[in-house]
Amino acid sequence: MIQRLKETARRRRQFWASVPLRGHVLLLAAVFSIFSTFGFLTDVMTFGRGSWENVLVTAFFSGVIAVFWVMAFTKHAMFAVPAAVLFVVFNWIAASTASQDLTGPLNPLRTRLGNDAVAVIVTVMAGYGLFILFIAVEGRRYLRAHTEVALAREIHQRLVPPIVRNIDGVEFFGNSIPSSEVGGDLVDVVEHGEGWVAYLADVSGHGVASGALMGMFKSAMRTRLLSGCPFDRLLDGVDRVMTDMRKPGMFVTCALVSMVRAPELQFTVAGHPPILHFRKATGDIDELSTPQPPVALLEDPRRFSSARTVVADGDMLALISDGLMEVFDRQDREYGLERVKRVLAAHAGRPLQELFDTLVADVRRHGPQLDDQSLLLVRVRIPDGS
Repeated sequence: MIQRLKETARRRRQFWASVPLRGHVLLLAAVFSIFSTFGFLTDVMTFGRGSWENVLVTAFFSGVIAVFWVMAFTKHAMFAVPAAVLFVVFNWIAASTASQDLTGPLNPLRTRLGNDAVAVIVTVMAGYGLFILFIAVEGRRYLRAHTEVALAREIHQRLVPPIVRNIDGVEFFGNSIPSSEVGGDLVDVVEHGEGWVAYLADVSGHGVASGALMGMFKSAMRTRLLSGCPFDRLLDGVDRVMTDMRKPGMFVTCALVSMVRAPELQFTVAGHPPILHFRKATGDIDELSTPQPPVALLEDPRRFSSARTVVADGDMLALISDGLMEVFDRQDREYGLERVKRVLAAHAGRPLQELFDTLVADVRRHGPQLDDQSLLLVRVRIPDGS
């Protein structure tokens, strides 16, 4: 029994420690306001025989005593000591006021009002007790949910770390900024055999469910890549796996690129915004896409198509999520793909991380984030003689 009480107290302290300072202040202010009414009810019980100063002091003590009891419950049991001392003082003041009795024809009315005041005090204290019980019950539930979300957020951070890599001179930088505690976007670069595959995926929705499906998608992709699956057949098997595991209505859009043989690059886009190809020689940006449904959207298995393009030394590829484009200003104007292209073209020569920061900052100036925002940049290097 003692051990159980200690565990309950520990969980209670853990919950209240997770509540921000503003929450504590609001709770204590609410408690003070509720229980300070006892001072005014005492004045009603005595038919206003006490001085106005006594009424205010009694109201103040009533509120402060309740605050100390709450702090004893939420912080430390030692706060019960000043609460008990103030309670004695409060009762002494109330008793001295009540001693100024009324006689005569108004005495029955005084008795009636006194009974009403006592009833109000009892019902307020009962309501307060139920209120505290509600906090205790819901607090435990909240703490469990909060712990699960914190664990999911930690797993998400491990699954989607920032990407800063260099493979045979090809530079990669990618990052995903979730719109809530757990995001559904994924950026990844996998080196296998003599090549590499870079991809960005966006699970429908956001939150814990999307984050879990995103982790399954990354696991399926890496398993197939490291098992030597050809790029052309990569999404076929992933689609079959994800269709069996996802909740109805969920799907994954994605964009993938892979260096086949310099200067030829292979890519696949499934229900995702196009891959942006900045050509250093001309300063133009091409949109690379293979129009087809997202992964796991349909129940029947299907074949995904891919395409090829030629890149030159210094060219840059940008794989983006729609969260960077679907940002709206106060006039409800969308940031849009064209503005993304302008920013990328204007700053294409800068280091990839600086380019990422520049684009995100420009999006932030345009409007608030509504969805996960992810970007994977690839700067191509073609060795001489390729």
